[in-house]
Amino acid sequence: MTELSFRQITGRVDRTDPKNGDDDYGTVVLPADPRLIAMAQRILDEIPRVQREPLVIRDPRDSSTSIRGPRDATGFVPLGSTGELAMITDTNGRSAPAELVAAAKRYIELSGSTIPPFELALAAAHDETLRSRLLAY
Repeated sequence: MTELSFRQITGRVDRTDPKNGDDDYGTVVLPADPRLIAMAQRILDEIPRVQREPLVIRDPRDSSTSIRGPRDATGFVPLGSTGELAMITDTNGRSAPAELVAAAKRYIELSGSTIPPFELALAAAHDETLRSRLLAY
């Protein structure tokens, strides 16, 4: 969520090379998080005013859509998405299924533990005794 990281990621995707012609472009699709939208808008504000595709913001919480950019854009249909947690993975490559995360959350609520649910689920994914205890809740 840092602007530097955001700029590095989007810069790698949306880099163009004039030698490759008009078909050389990238597209960045991101969640409608206000922080990400603000960062994207700051980058767009820095780009010289050339004709570019519109920026479409669709908020799934209230089904609103806003389009910023050329007014004459036609044939553009904003995309939507839904998702659910299926698996978590940490930076060490450990992973745990969503059912263990849900079980960890139930355990924490009932026991008053302060262990983060993702950490507990990751530990349980690699410890059969702990997994059995969590799934019993």
